[in-house]
Amino acid sequence: MALYQETTSVTAARPVLRSVPGHRNDVYPESPLPHRWSARAAGAVAVVVGAWGGTAPYIGHALHYSPDGSATWTWNLQHGLLSLLPGAVAVLGGALLVAIGCMRRDRDSALHTVGLAGATVLLGLSAVWFLIGTSVWPIYFTSHVLVDASPVRTFADLVGNYLAEGFILAALAGIAGSWAVRSLHGRSDWATLL
Repeated sequence: MALYQETTSVTAARPVLRSVPGHRNDVYPESPLPHRWSARAAGAVAVVVGAWGGTAPYIGHALHYSPDGSATWTWNLQHGLLSLLPGAVAVLGGALLVAIGCMRRDRDSALHTVGLAGATVLLGLSAVWFLIGTSVWPIYFTSHVLVDASPVRTFADLVGNYLAEGFILAALAGIAGSWAVRSLHGRSDWATLL
């Protein structure tokens, strides 16, 4: 049985598709909210990406990957502000998404919506800082973020330590944001969330 019936009218040049009423296998979701496994998977990816972005400058030398030329576990302001802080914020946002995915009841509650919005903000902030932090750093400090190397190596270091994390976290923030906005759709008490 088809999900749609084709009907034509005298004035229409193309057929019009209309859904068959009472069809059991509707493809429309029951809820505009994310499936629990989707939120858990997005949160797990955010935790892994944030953990790598936060610890890469500290453990990179042990893996023969040290874009700034520092030794393993070198604690300095640059590593703390450009990597550890946004990585920790991303891990926190990812953990919040995982916690939202683990909620069994009240998926359409205000707590669920606020949690999705909070995860969106945390992931968005960490993404922005990963993306622009290396450009802002030389404005305030005289040290360079990366060691001098060939243009290809410099680009690979930027992608591996900052840009890839930023783009992945920005995509996850967009997904979580769309879930948060869709969770407000059709709610009569949305104004009480503000």
